[in-house]
Amino acid sequence: MTEQTRVKGTILVVDDDDAVRSGLYWALTSDYQVLQASSREDATAFINSEEIDVVVSDLHLPPHIEDISEGLALIDVARGRDHPLQVVVITGSDSKRAALEAVKHGAYGFFEKPLDSDEVLHIVNQAARMRRLEI
Repeated sequence: MTEQTRVKGTILVVDDDDAVRSGLYWALTSDYQVLQASSREDATAFINSEEIDVVVSDLHLPPHIEDISEGLALIDVARGRDHPLQVVVITGSDSKRAALEAVKHGAYGFFEKPLDSDEVLHIVNQAARMRRLEI
């Protein structure tokens, strides 16, 4: 693998919506290895078994999609590692308050749906850079 084709790291995309996960996969796969999970439980298994740099996650995850408890719990898992993972949250435009709560839990930042591929890549690049500086 040449330096130009080497991936920058591994991103874990967590969302219960297949279309959102797919969109994020295609937005990030040219620069990163992208893993996908549809719940906090699946994401935690990846976090415990893989070398991940950044988690990109929705806050409303099963089994409690009506609130943000699962998303906040995932942030706590990711940030609680010996070398904390950076977390970027996905939010609907009507839930900025939830995104700010996620930032209080240690999320690096957030972006709003509908997803803009350039914005997503920019934020993930910044979070990955921050992760490399922290370890």
